[in-house]
Amino acid sequence: MSPPDPVRVLYIDDETALLEIARIFLERAGGMAVDTTPDPREALRLIMSDRYDVIVSDYQMPEMDGITLLKRIRGAGSNVPFIIFTGRGREEVVIEALNSGADFYLQKGGDPKSQFFELANAIRQVAGRQRAEAEARRTGEMLHKAERLAHLGSWEFDHRTGELVWSEETYRIFGRDPRDGAPAYEGFLSMVHPEDRARVDATYSASINGGSSGYEIEHRIYRADTGEVRHVVERCEHTLDISGRPIRSIGMVHDVTDAKEAQERLKESEERVRAKLESILSPEGDIGNLELADIIDVPMIQSLLNDFHALTGISVAIIDTRGRVLINAGWQEICAKFHRVHPATLRNCIESDTHLSTGIAPGEAKIYRCKNNLWDVASPIVVGGRHIGNVFMGQFLLEEEKPDYEVFRMQARRHGFDEDAYTAALDAVPRLSRKTVDSAISFLREAAVFISRLSYANITLARSLAERDALVREREETANKLRRAQEIAHVGSWEFDHTTGRLTWSEEAARISGLSPGDHSADDYFELLHPEDRAAVRSLHSRSLNDGSDGYEIEHRIIRAGTGEVRYVIERGEHQRDESGRVVRTIGMVHDITDRKLAELEVMRRHEELQAAYEQLTAIEEELRSSFEDLGERERQLRESERRLAEIIEFLPDATFVIDAEGHVITWNRAIERLTGVPKEEMLGRGDYAYAVPFYGEARPVLIDYVLKPDKALQNRYEILGREGDLLESETSLARPAGREAILRLRASPLYDLEGRRTGAIETIREVTEQRRVEMELRETAEKMAGIFRAAPIGIGMTVNEIFTEANDRLCEILGYTRDDLIGRHVRLLFPGEDEYEAARREALARVENTGRFTFETVSRRGGRTDDLVFLEVSGTPLDLAEVSHGMALTVQDITERKAMEREIEYHARELAQQSDSLAVANRKLTLMNSITRHDVLNQLTVLLGNLSFARMAGPGEDISNYLARVEDAADLIRRQVEFTRDYTDLGVRAPEWQRVSDVIRSASVQGLPVEDETGDLVVYADPMLSTVFSNLMDNSIRHGESATRVRVWSYPGENGDLVLVWEDNGVGVPLEEKERIFERDVGKNTGLGLFLIREILAITGISITETGEPGKGARFEMRVPHGTYRHAASGDLR
Repeated sequence: MSPPDPVRVLYIDDETALLEIARIFLERAGGMAVDTTPDPREALRLIMSDRYDVIVSDYQMPEMDGITLLKRIRGAGSNVPFIIFTGRGREEVVIEALNSGADFYLQKGGDPKSQFFELANAIRQVAGRQRAEAEARRTGEMLHKAERLAHLGSWEFDHRTGELVWSEETYRIFGRDPRDGAPAYEGFLSMVHPEDRARVDATYSASINGGSSGYEIEHRIYRADTGEVRHVVERCEHTLDISGRPIRSIGMVHDVTDAKEAQERLKESEERVRAKLESILSPEGDIGNLELADIIDVPMIQSLLNDFHALTGISVAIIDTRGRVLINAGWQEICAKFHRVHPATLRNCIESDTHLSTGIAPGEAKIYRCKNNLWDVASPIVVGGRHIGNVFMGQFLLEEEKPDYEVFRMQARRHGFDEDAYTAALDAVPRLSRKTVDSAISFLREAAVFISRLSYANITLARSLAERDALVREREETANKLRRAQEIAHVGSWEFDHTTGRLTWSEEAARISGLSPGDHSADDYFELLHPEDRAAVRSLHSRSLNDGSDGYEIEHRIIRAGTGEVRYVIERGEHQRDESGRVVRTIGMVHDITDRKLAELEVMRRHEELQAAYEQLTAIEEELRSSFEDLGERERQLRESERRLAEIIEFLPDATFVIDAEGHVITWNRAIERLTGVPKEEMLGRGDYAYAVPFYGEARPVLIDYVLKPDKALQNRYEILGREGDLLESETSLARPAGREAILRLRASPLYDLEGRRTGAIETIREVTEQRRVEMELRETAEKMAGIFRAAPIGIGMTVNEIFTEANDRLCEILGYTRDDLIGRHVRLLFPGEDEYEAARREALARVENTGRFTFETVSRRGGRTDDLVFLEVSGTPLDLAEVSHGMALTVQDITERKAMEREIEYHARELAQQSDSLAVANRKLTLMNSITRHDVLNQLTVLLGNLSFARMAGPGEDISNYLARVEDAADLIRRQVEFTRDYTDLGVRAPEWQRVSDVIRSASVQGLPVEDETGDLVVYADPMLSTVFSNLMDNSIRHGESATRVRVWSYPGENGDLVLVWEDNGVGVPLEEKERIFERDVGKNTGLGLFLIREILAITGISITETGEPGKGARFEMRVPHGTYRHAASGDLR
């Protein structure tokens, strides 16, 4: 046996150092070949172009997360096992991964040896399951193919459930549609032939009631689709319980109709020959009741007539005296498709062939016009003085006559022929000259005489059959012995994969050959061939592969391995080809016919097919027994799959339990043990709603029971918060797990088997008490904020598409409207006229585009009155920067009387906005810090610990410098990531300030490249960490510029009053494909955080940054400084 192929693994992770360490661990574990890539898009290409057994992927990656990659793979139709291996362990990620088709979800962290050992076990488990399923499918295909080749169907009946299962071939034999399902026993009996029905019922009932192990019976059935009568042999074996009652019956049904019909034809032939012999061997020598079909040599005469037609183009036939056409060659379309199809014209043909051809002397011929208006010639066949048929030539017209088309058209109309097609067929009728006809008649006469003499010679030869009566009797005795031998067969199956060169044999095929079962190469098989047959077998194999045929069949000898015994076999193969016609797989059977070959020395060949059918029967029964063993293995695999599912449920973070269809608890995981304090040992197997007691103090139906059996009263106990298909979601505060008050979030869903039947249900329970408390506090805070909004001392309003949708009391007071009057009005009421409105609108949109907000002063008519003007300061912030029309938040102040308080109000408004921004920035920082510490740093710790582990495992004298270098690289990367978290934490902590660019550049370039500073007295309003921006830009030029020797910093005016500040070096530049991505986190050759931090610092005051350099000529970073956040100031003046 050859060793199993290694498991092909593709591992995807954006940490290249982690990829290498994982590959080493897995390949050292043995039995795996690992490919790696950091790019999910490259992984998609590899998966579609190569065959992998398992995919392992990280979850959090910059290009595409692991679950998106999984969905893309499943969407392309691939079912390759997929394992998520990541440091991200949130519950919703786990659930989404498993729902999207992941086979395992493993979390990184801890000792690398342990986690990679767990990963290796998971890979072996899913790969083994995948291969077992593929082998089960292949075995099933072989079984179906074998059943179809042998016309042998199988069935199984469960006496406990009443379920009857038929194989595909059984449905075909009985002519039933598999979609209708197998019939009940009464339905089966209705298809049995009425004359056999009572006998079949009695045989089956006796085997059931008598405690026998099975039965065998031959009977007839009616096919359900055609009503055709078929002969079948049915066999059954019962499995009995300890009391002797059958609990399961497994059987087969063998369609032996062809064999039965062959027997009938053989019997009829024997009776016909016997009658012929009695006539021939009578004392008077009379041929008695023999007919022409009994005595002519059909193949020889057919060949003769074919040659005649090929040479002359004249239609020719042999017809007996009753008008039956026994042999024909080259019949014209007008006769074949018209005259001999319609009943009336067919009667004309038969009358012409019989009556018009009578009265011709032996050795003569007669030409005549048939009743369908074509010329025919006949010459009699006379045997033993009796006219028994004619040699016929005809279906032609003479050259010198012109056919009367009108007569033929009338004939077409009279008999309903297609007139055009009929006249076209007439045009195709040969026109022969008299000379040609005379020559043909001469041949015809000679042919008739020849056939007459040949037929008489056949009769003479038949007389010698009388001397062989003893041999016939001996042959019949031998046939009786053969019928017993036909019950014992040896047929094995095999399959050859032309792509891998792997040959798989069944146990019977292995027994025939003497080799062990399992996989072999083609050379193993060819070594068994008898030396005298080897060349012929190889030649046939090669021809069948190359000539486009569907398969082959050959009889040859083999030399049995181990014993050296010569065995005779029949080998059959059926090819399966791909779209290009290339053979990719061959499925076949090898039939041991050694016993039959030895018997053939004494037995006539006419029994061969019947013997082979019975031999196949025995072999297929062996195959069926093997297939039932395979079914047992599949059941074991199913139990293993259920065990794995139970393990997944066991470690789910949510409290989870599962019940079967009868309401008994079959799973009670660790989380629900912790929630309720009830161990699983006390709960598993219990029913009668026992699972409700730990929550409600009594046994009663809960949500999981509602999904199995919907009940209105039960539904009233729960508020259904969500429904997705069969999945229900609810919440309750009535539960008291472990005796304490709690609010629980409930999710329940039914479980189905492969046939779509409900087999149970699952419910997950999550305690949300703390979450609901926080939500309550948030609602109270929101109500307080609403009160503040209504009582605010400044006017506050909301607009959508410049229409007021909300306003506080102070805004209504300032503008002189009631709230109902103000809501729905246009913001034009804030301006004295249309021109002022349009000018302010343009200015506001420009400021929103640049800064995200606007402020302007205006004069409004209070309450719309012209004599009551109010001076306003209006500030606005869009709710959605991408689409201003979606909404605007406005603050309106009456600065007529409160001008003196303007600075204080402006200060408070800025403080409010800054607090809101600070909250958003802090949230973003926390998210990013969590990502770095949970994902990036954890990955590098895994690399560091893994290489330390390799170094410890190194043998004496082994060089460990590579491992230590990787440790240093990982530690350095962790250091830089920690430094970034420190800098990022400081971001936005202090208020922005005015800073001179030249001073900042000078501090950033102390130990960098020479800088040509052309910024002069430029001052910008930016975060105090502006120096970090230029330090990181200098670090980028040094690290990635490669050949960079200098840096230039300068500025130029931009659009809309903006200023563009430029940093450029003379290095290699940035590739085009990376320009859009270099400011994203995790993109880069080091930490991937430097340029990301630059963008975050500048964005504090609305400064944007892009890379616009030309690859190969240096990097060029352009920072666009908005109008109002830069100026030129004298030295020392930063106000």
